[in-house]
Amino acid sequence: MSGFEVAGVVLGSVPLLISAMEHYRDGLDPVKAFLRYQDELNRALRDLRALHTSLAMTLEYILKQVAGQDEVIDMMSDYRQQMWKSNELETSLRSLLKDAYDDYIDILGDVESDLKALASKLQGLDRWSGTSDELKAIIVANPPSSSNTTMRPSYEFKARLKFAMRKKKIVELIERIKKRTTELEALISKVERRGQWTTWKSSLSSSLVEISERATTLHQVLSRAWSCSSKGPHHVRLFLEHRMVRKQLKAKLGNKNSTDFRISLRTPSAPSSWHGAEVKVEEKEICGSKMRFEEDKHADTNEIAKLEEMSNLCSIFCREAHTMDCYGLAVDSKGKLRGVYIAVNPRSHVSSRLFNLDDLLFPSPKAILHSTLKGRSRYLLAITLASSFLQLHGTPWLSLHWDRDQIFFLEHGKENDLRVDVEHPFVVQSYLRHHGGPNFTFGDQAELQAEFVQNDDTGDGRRMNGAVEAIGALTLSRWMKQEKDELSYAWTDAVQHCIDCSVNADTDLQDLNQRENILNQVVMPLLEEMYSCYHQRGPLRDL
Repeated sequence: MSGFEVAGVVLGSVPLLISAMEHYRDGLDPVKAFLRYQDELNRALRDLRALHTSLAMTLEYILKQVAGQDEVIDMMSDYRQQMWKSNELETSLRSLLKDAYDDYIDILGDVESDLKALASKLQGLDRWSGTSDELKAIIVANPPSSSNTTMRPSYEFKARLKFAMRKKKIVELIERIKKRTTELEALISKVERRGQWTTWKSSLSSSLVEISERATTLHQVLSRAWSCSSKGPHHVRLFLEHRMVRKQLKAKLGNKNSTDFRISLRTPSAPSSWHGAEVKVEEKEICGSKMRFEEDKHADTNEIAKLEEMSNLCSIFCREAHTMDCYGLAVDSKGKLRGVYIAVNPRSHVSSRLFNLDDLLFPSPKAILHSTLKGRSRYLLAITLASSFLQLHGTPWLSLHWDRDQIFFLEHGKENDLRVDVEHPFVVQSYLRHHGGPNFTFGDQAELQAEFVQNDDTGDGRRMNGAVEAIGALTLSRWMKQEKDELSYAWTDAVQHCIDCSVNADTDLQDLNQRENILNQVVMPLLEEMYSCYHQRGPLRDL
């Protein structure tokens, strides 16, 4: 047995050994049991239960640093999961624990040896003949009769068991196991205190440059996709997405050669109707390339090629009758618009009332506003806006002044209980006017992050004392010192990093490396803190 697989074997064998020893104890005559073991057998069982609890907690904790939540649950409930043996797991844990990894495996190996000694003295316990490893043999031959991730599994034994270990030997063995359990806990604690949790668990679904290029392509295609005679503007809403996904040990197949954007459109001929659409934008074909490998083509690419080429959108959206709740469109690798197919609309908005970010953060006392900008929603919105700023910087989607009053929200829910949909913000483009480059600064971003903190779970919507209105980095720094006891680590670091960028003359958002660094220092810590606080499961894109 090699690598981290030993952890799964140890974790799987402890509850089986506990159950077997309890079965043996319960079959003993009480007087004989006392004369033979006094209370040492019961103490051994208590210590083994403590070992299992401690081992499970430390293993789950470090696995959460490198694996998805669903993967952790699967591994913790079944040692036979192939992920215990995966090279990806070992590589990720070596990166996480660094020089402590080998020590951790050595301690687990010592625990494994002690458990093997214990198992060898249990007579009558079924053993699988397919391996010479003592622990693997009993685990395979004695599957649990029931399994629950919140408690130890239970087992049933066909025959009466015998335990051929003397009291003195039991005491020595359990003392060694207790010592090694303490060593495991201390080792993980030291590694964490040294600040070695440097392997981020999340990343963008595509790179910043890919998303930015495809967002620009989408804007360009839409700008020339209108041909009706109306002189009024065609409005397009682009819904903002953080596009963060949790890293998984088993990578899920997906198309990295395209990016999906969610939009809604309104035409001058039907100004009261907004129509939802999903647009899949393919990676641009490289000019001058004479060779394309067949295996590089994704199934999505072939499906897009089958769609009809479109010269304009007015033929679809400028008519009164609409047959789809959400239209599927695509921009192929040559920049051609294609469609349509039926797409799934992830959220239905039953009200046309618009709210902007200013309304949410600082609502008027007279405003009728049902906002849920608390807890998880507050984290998620801050993450979405910061990530979108980095994705869309330098694209036409960010207008000259991307401010709180230009980030919009709709309502969703039942008609008698409408709430602002804070998880789906959007920006609006009108295709009749030219937009300059984005003028949203890091001072603005720092203020915005601070305002999210200020709009805490009390929801009182208080503005910072002067910080929003003007004086910039100095005022924000003073405000942070005043509020330091109320700020979490991730919020503090996010605001401080934005302040530092705003006063650094070398900050250049055209530099992709700087934008990647900002993503790591602002977005990811907030995302991981949200994940930790609110115990989200599954890919974060599904939140």
